[in-house]
Amino acid sequence: MEGPIIQLMPGFSRIYLARWADRKHLVIAQYLHETRFVPGALLGLQEVLRSQLLDILDGLNQHSEPTDWEYIGVGRDDGKEKGEMSPIFYRSSVYRLIKFTNLWLSDTPNVPSKGWDA
Repeated sequence: MEGPIIQLMPGFSRIYLARWADRKHLVIAQYLHETRFVPGALLGLQEVLRSQLLDILDGLNQHSEPTDWEYIGVGRDDGKEKGEMSPIFYRSSVYRLIKFTNLWLSDTPNVPSKGWDA
């Protein structure tokens, strides 16, 4: 799959020195543009804060009939919602989630943890 790489940068952009509140509409518009004619598109993001994730999910679904976009992913601090996430957004009208498992690259892969110089 080919496509542009768009970096969110948590909370603020070091490149544009703009707050997320000022940038989110542009980021969401770009995601909508890139996925508009690609029903099977997946959006893989990194270093996303929970508030950003909810903004993006809401923005994608405001332009979707019915509410179609969902995501998988967990926060790195607690394995739920705290900390940065690496979510994958998908259209539930195209994909059906059968199973989701998250593993940490560490000696304790089933609990939130860091390992091997992470």
